[in-house]
Amino acid sequence: MTCIRWARHIVGCLAATAAVWFSADAHAEVPPSKGLAVVAQGDATVSAWALARAVYGDEALLPPHLDEAHARALVGESVASDAPRDIRDLAETRSALHGDDAPSRSLLSGIAASLHVRGIVVVEEHPGSSPEVQAIPTARVFVAGTGAFDTVLYEPDPPPAVTWGTAPRSTSWSSAANALHRGFGEVAIAVPSENRASPSGLSSTASSSGWSTVVPPATPPPAEGEKKHPFYTSPWFWGALGAAAFAGAAFYFITRDSSDPMIQLQVQVPK
Repeated sequence: MTCIRWARHIVGCLAATAAVWFSADAHAEVPPSKGLAVVAQGDATVSAWALARAVYGDEALLPPHLDEAHARALVGESVASDAPRDIRDLAETRSALHGDDAPSRSLLSGIAASLHVRGIVVVEEHPGSSPEVQAIPTARVFVAGTGAFDTVLYEPDPPPAVTWGTAPRSTSWSSAANALHRGFGEVAIAVPSENRASPSGLSSTASSSGWSTVVPPATPPPAEGEKKHPFYTSPWFWGALGAAAFAGAAFYFITRDSSDPMIQLQVQVPK
């Protein structure tokens, strides 16, 4: 009985070790959440892109896994029919947002998880008091960690006084971008401009097209000893698995009935 208890103890310890190793390795593969993504609800494309330029121009708010094509799809710009499937799906998901209802929150959670961002800035426009008055845009942050909207309501900067002409006023969000930096930004590392590299997936004309005026510093590759490997390539995992199999086999042979059956021999002597 002592051998049986020891065998069970060994099998349990090895199984727990393998489970902890697997969960720790799987958790290490998930990139951390960083930055904010800007999404237009309804027809707020122009206002949302103006806010996106201010947000993505701050390297503490720029999501490292977001490129220009996906950013433009998020604000409602038209997507070509031959665009990659994930961009077309993202555009369709954005068009399904309708406010603070449960389906919209579920869609926003999915977008935040796919982009690994801390939150989604949703821009919507409210009709003016009269047809001559332009729509009034506002923005709210859907916080990925809580799955709900933040209570703070962001508004664009007050428009400058118009002294002449009838040109449409452009929307500026500098104050809102500063407030978002204080609430959701991370400490940025100052790097000389000549040492900065463009984010993956951005074209060389991204800056001139208004995508971002500040480019985040390039992340150095990890050292040879710091590279992450899948759990199944680790010799410790296979060692633990083999030890568990060996202990299971030992447990089987220890607990099986090893008593020798009686053998009866009948000898016939010829008469």
